[in-house]
This record gives sequence, C-alpha cells and structure tokens, in this order.
Amino acid sequence: MLRHAVFIAVLSFAGVSLLWAAPGTVRTRDGRQLEGDIIENRRDNTVQVVSRGGTLTLPQEQVLSIDYSADLQEQYQKRLAALGPNPTVNQRLELARWLFEHREYDLAREEADRARQADPRNADAQALLEIINRQKVLERATPVTRPRLAAVTRPATTQGAAPRLLTAEQIQTIRRAELTERDARIRIRFENNVVRRFAELKGWNLAEFAALGDFQKALRIRDEGLAEMRQDVKVLSDPTTVAEFKVVQRAILNGCAATGCHGGPGAGGFALITPADTDAVTYTNFYILNQHTLQVAGVRYRLLNRLRPEDSILLQYGLPADRVQIRHKETPNWKPAFTQGNSYRMVRDWINLLGPTEPDYRLDSPAASSK
Repeated sequence: MLRHAVFIAVLSFAGVSLLWAAPGTVRTRDGRQLEGDIIENRRDNTVQVVSRGGTLTLPQEQVLSIDYSADLQEQYQKRLAALGPNPTVNQRLELARWLFEHREYDLAREEADRARQADPRNADAQALLEIINRQKVLERATPVTRPRLAAVTRPATTQGAAPRLLTAEQIQTIRRAELTERDARIRIRFENNVVRRFAELKGWNLAEFAALGDFQKALRIRDEGLAEMRQDVKVLSDPTTVAEFKVVQRAILNGCAATGCHGGPGAGGFALITPADTDAVTYTNFYILNQHTLQVAGVRYRLLNRLRPEDSILLQYGLPADRVQIRHKETPNWKPAFTQGNSYRMVRDWINLLGPTEPDYRLDSPAASSK
C-alpha cells in the first residue's frame, strides 16, 4: 500500500473540494476486493483506489462498501494536519461532513463551528450545524441499533414454540438490499423528510436531487446515507429476486423442508419454515437460504453460490448422488429433491438471477450460523 499517499490532499480544478486518501479496502458489486489508498470524490461520484499497480477509478454505483483500515481518530488527526495551519472554510466543512458521516458528531460540530466563526454568514456552515444538532437529539431519543433475528430452529408445522420470523423492518432491510436496475419501477415511499436530510448531508442542491426518480433517490440513500436514513426508505413491493423466490420456494420446500428433513425435528442446524403463507415466512426462508453455510470434508460451502449457481449446496444436495460432486450425507430421511429437471432448472435460474454479489443485510442471526 502506498503509505505516502495517506496524507494526499488533492484540490479539485475549482479549488473548493478537498479529496482525501486513506488506506482501506473497496468491495465492488461484482465481487471484487480492491486494497489501496482510497479517495472518495463526491463531486463526480467516483472512488479511486491507488495501489502499486496504478490508480483505478470506479463509479460510485459500482461500490458496495469501503472499509478503512486506520483508526477513525487517527484518520481525523491526519486529515486535520493535512489541511495546514490555515484551513479554508470549505475545507473545514468538508472535514465536518466526513466526521458526521462517520457519526463523530461532537468533532463534526467543532469543525463546522470553526467554519462558521471564520465566515459567520456562511449558509452551508449554519445548515450543517443544524443537521448535526438535530441528529444528536434524534439519536438520544431513539438509539440506533442493528436489528437482531433469533434463530429459526423449528418449522411452523412442528409442536412447541412458534418460529421467530423476520420483523417488518428486517423485511424492509432485505427489500432495500435486493434492489437492482430490474426494479426501476418499484414503488418507494420516503418518510421523515429523508430526501431533504440526505441532500443536506451530502451538501447537494435539494431541488436537483428531489427531481430524480424515486428509485434513483432510494439507491443513493441506501448506498450513501446513514443507517437511520436508510430506514426511512420504504420499498412497497417485492424486488424481482424475492418475487421469483415466491415461485421457486414451493419446489424447495417440497423437497428440502419435508417433515423429517429440513422442515422437521431432524433438521439439525438448518431449518426452513412451512407453510410459507405470509411475507414474514417467505422473507425468513429467503434470508436463511442466502446466509447459511456448512462444512464438508473441511471445506466451507454456501447454500447458495451466487458466483457459480451449479455449485450451490442447495442444488448439489438436491440431486441424485451419482450426478453430483458433493453428496448429501447418508440419512434415513434423505431423498433427492430435484428428480425432475424442471425443478432443478427453476431453482438454478433463480440463484443465477441473484447476481454475483451478496448484499450485506446487516442482520445478526444465529439462523445463518455455520454448520
């Protein structure tokens, strides 16, 4: 990694937008992991990865996540030092926005207040201070926590405790994560003035951002907004991947979730829920299938292999033993789920539809634990 680039401060052509470089890892939507010094350019919505091999520039929409390796306080001190002894107002505001995005509200307020003191009439500084103060009040009133999902250990058809299903908000999390360009006409509802809040956070012109289609606004807030902003984007119908799963689910449940297999007391660490007669059940099954892994002969496999659908354990275990490379272990209740070619092709095509990149649902769930 180019350590000398950590302190790079590149001024834009207009001289008002400061670009920062910090060591980290970029994950792209097509499954790549790129390490180097990361520069986020908010002016043209690109991300640059600087490494020994050169500089790679990615459009923001291709970036799934960015993980910075340095401690946040350390990054702040380095960025502050890079400004020099007399930072401009715009440089202070750029640093304050970066701190705000990383939830360092007290430091963000200090930097924004310094910008206001340097230019008391600066409307951007005043607006950012109001956003920071409002966010601090909001988080004190409603602490932000990641939703948790209890383990799914029994199907609805067994006796005993009822299964724990995804909540409405967790279903929304999956709907947002699964949105792709195929869903451009899906209905979206924005709550709590999130469009305005997001535009203010980014320092964008509200009218220009609001003029975008609802789908495009939803993607930008999902990919670049704060967690509490994402929660205010409501997807009102099923994304394509889930809509197709509702059809495929019947074949999977008929084979894998039969009583005595993964839908009964002998399910072991992997259990699907039947009957799938509600969205809560369907989305819970969808989540379990996407998250579950198991170890075979010392090798870890995913139930759904998005890169190579045919290698998915769901498919391998559903075929007769003489047709697969990875065989289902010998159990009294097991029998091939996909003896008919149509069922196999339908499930395979659905896995292929999911695409090569696995979304980060951000749901902590023992139901998805390894086995």
